[in-house]
Amino acid sequence: MTQTGKTNKISEERLRKKREREQADGCLGFAIFAAFLLMVIYGLNQCSQPREMTEEELQAREDAAAQEVLDRIKGFHCLSDWDGSNVSLVKSVKARLRDPNSFQHVDTLITPVSDETGKHGVSMTYRARNGFGGLNLSRAVGEVDPNSCQVSNVVLSD
Repeated sequence: MTQTGKTNKISEERLRKKREREQADGCLGFAIFAAFLLMVIYGLNQCSQPREMTEEELQAREDAAAQEVLDRIKGFHCLSDWDGSNVSLVKSVKARLRDPNSFQHVDTLITPVSDETGKHGVSMTYRARNGFGGLNLSRAVGEVDPNSCQVSNVVLSD
């Protein structure tokens, strides 16, 4: 056998081994990809299935719903979470002031729904400038519709 024949045989042997490695790497890569894909599908399936709630979670949800109903009966849903005012009452009072920009909300109280009128009673204490430039502490009272939270029958007093 000549040197060229040996070289060709060695080259062919190297090419054959290289192809086998490439085929093995391809199969391994495909196996890893398939395993990853199965894990993703399994994870998505687990996320899409609703889990059952524990007794504590059910009780907490029922308590929150009951508290929301009580707050609605008491009228708290008609008061701002930020400062506790009723937006409709504030607008009504500001419309009657000489200097609406001087309005300062102090406190708002609301009663549960009245059996007679079907509305909440509301009382708001506020400060505003009078005609002489001084700040007066005043009160506004009215009735609030429990569904729309709109105020009616507003009366201002000093």
